[in-house]
Amino acid sequence: MTVSEPLGAAAPTAYSEEVLLVSIDANGRVIVSGVLPLPLRAVLREVESSMLRRALARTGNNQTHAARLLGLSFRQCRHLTHRKHKLLPRGPA
Repeated sequence: MTVSEPLGAAAPTAYSEEVLLVSIDANGRVIVSGVLPLPLRAVLREVESSMLRRALARTGNNQTHAARLLGLSFRQCRHLTHRKHKLLPRGPA
């Protein structure tokens, strides 16, 4: 099963109207198609965020299991989900 998700929903540019599609195949390989004139950091941030959302959805928002799926430590996963991408609300302090 291949899932495609358009990236870069920001303001359109004068360079191209194509959309970058990032797919993850059954073996977990990332497949990129299309052209989008975005800075590399923006594209990588979108791919990272998409992979985190998918891992969290697959594990019922269990960060420990999501971290294992992605090959991250729990602390790395927590930093990415709470601080960088703000995908989950922070727990009590």
